[in-house]
Amino acid sequence: MRLVQTCPLCDKPLVLATSHAVGDTDIREYKCGHLFTHQAIQVDESALDLSSVDGSKTARNYQRDGVEFILKSDFNCIIGDQMRLGKTPQSLLALKNAYAERTPCLILVRSANLWQWVREYKTWTDSLPAGIFPIQGTKSFIPPGFSAYIVSMDTFSRTGMSEKLMAFGFKLVIVDEAHSFKNTDSKRSQALIAFLREINRADLVHEVPFHCMLCKHQWMETIVVKINTMDAQRATTKRSQCEKCSAVVTQSAAVHVKVTRNCGVIMLTGTPLKNRADELFVPLNIVNPTEFPSLERFRRNWLMQSAQGKWSKVNPYALDRFKSAIAPNYLRREKEDVYKNLPAIERIFTVIEIQEESLKKAYNAVLDRMEREMHERSNYKFFDSIGDLMILRQICGMGKVKWTADYAEACLTDSERAKLAIGVHHHNVRDTLMYELSNLGAVKLDGEDSAEQKDYIAHKYFEKAPERILVLGMMAAKEGLELVYIPNALVLEREWSSADEEQFEYRFYNPDLEYLAKRGLENKRTTIEYIIAKGTIDEWFYDLVEEKRRIFGETLGSNWSLQDDAGSFKELIERTVSHRL
Repeated sequence: MRLVQTCPLCDKPLVLATSHAVGDTDIREYKCGHLFTHQAIQVDESALDLSSVDGSKTARNYQRDGVEFILKSDFNCIIGDQMRLGKTPQSLLALKNAYAERTPCLILVRSANLWQWVREYKTWTDSLPAGIFPIQGTKSFIPPGFSAYIVSMDTFSRTGMSEKLMAFGFKLVIVDEAHSFKNTDSKRSQALIAFLREINRADLVHEVPFHCMLCKHQWMETIVVKINTMDAQRATTKRSQCEKCSAVVTQSAAVHVKVTRNCGVIMLTGTPLKNRADELFVPLNIVNPTEFPSLERFRRNWLMQSAQGKWSKVNPYALDRFKSAIAPNYLRREKEDVYKNLPAIERIFTVIEIQEESLKKAYNAVLDRMEREMHERSNYKFFDSIGDLMILRQICGMGKVKWTADYAEACLTDSERAKLAIGVHHHNVRDTLMYELSNLGAVKLDGEDSAEQKDYIAHKYFEKAPERILVLGMMAAKEGLELVYIPNALVLEREWSSADEEQFEYRFYNPDLEYLAKRGLENKRTTIEYIIAKGTIDEWFYDLVEEKRRIFGETLGSNWSLQDDAGSFKELIERTVSHRL
């Protein structure tokens, strides 16, 4: 299934042949022989609101450009920035700047990322209680009146769900991880395309002028034109009878109505062009069906087939033309393009939801045991409860493995050179993760390795190794390792001490610019991303640590530890035990 526009004059498939820019206007000629004009949208840059709801954050310069790109495309585009450059804030800030015109909004995400998006929406767009509603399951009640609704791709693609959502009259759809719709025959792709087709149908009331060739009488008649606003414009034909001489008059192709989409669409994907271009067909077809009307034509015009029969790579001889063809609707920046706008080291906190029911049951069973023990004693000594807390953290770590494996694959796809480190604490989390990453290739470094082995892996082997993922024991990586050549690190299991975490972070970051310049890393930027399991001890510990950061400063005084903070430890225990998965 794909989107196809038809010519409003001849009703043939509307396929772009050539386009010529004249000032702010594009003159577009189509293969059917007809020409239409497209007027560029003007944006008042000075009037844009690019701050978070509480005013504590603001968009970087390149993110400002992304917001303007979305607005100028009339919410019909793909943001293809490299991972962790902030595609989510760009889309939400664009929505914020056209809030009245583009709400209610529907957001499609992977199920594990749903709550992270809820958090980002409240940060950048609207923090009010009626701002965003998470839809969980096809049978759940969906209350009216919210400005945005968020649902997982799998739930959206289930039978009857898109029809249920049609009644809300969405003005915008934001699609995260748009490359997940790469298969044109998948339920996800078909559900999305069918939804966009249907929600963009409309009836326009239009006045048609009539002129009788016999008696020269002129009159106007009102007709209802049925259109799909995915089309650029639509012609109409009507037959009428002259009220003076009774001659039959037909008014047709000379009358057409220019329309805009009822529902815009922003597709977000980190898929690079050169080697995974086939994953972009569905998003490109959605935002520009006249340029990309069919998968067969897409492959024939732009791609080349590998020895294995795959059509994933853009033909190098057509790469420049391909970039030009997608430029009106596609924007991609890589980290190298925006270094000046990036901090030297940045912490990101990503909330995911544990999916496996077996892990949820195991987690709740530990909470039940802790609750019984709490009734038997009134104290909250660290060493009395740390065993149970470590088990909870271990279960949370296991619940993040599948998400992390998907993330690692996307990271390797996103860049042909970048390396990724993943910090873990427990051996079973490490072993399960290594198994999930076996098809990608990963190297392990932890406390089981000797000092010589650690030094060899970190300083001699991994930097030039074909493997691009390093699974690190958090405690083993605190000291003596220099990993500044790795730009991205994930933390699956946090440490109780802020000093331990900061030591781990600084394995990947060195503020000595002279040292970095000697290694050719003077533009290097480091991202440390903490993965938080929603509704678990992970989330409560995150809240606790961030509160301490506000009190003590960015480094927590370099000496804050949960073990030495009885009040915080009691608070963590009570919050943890009171929340079941």
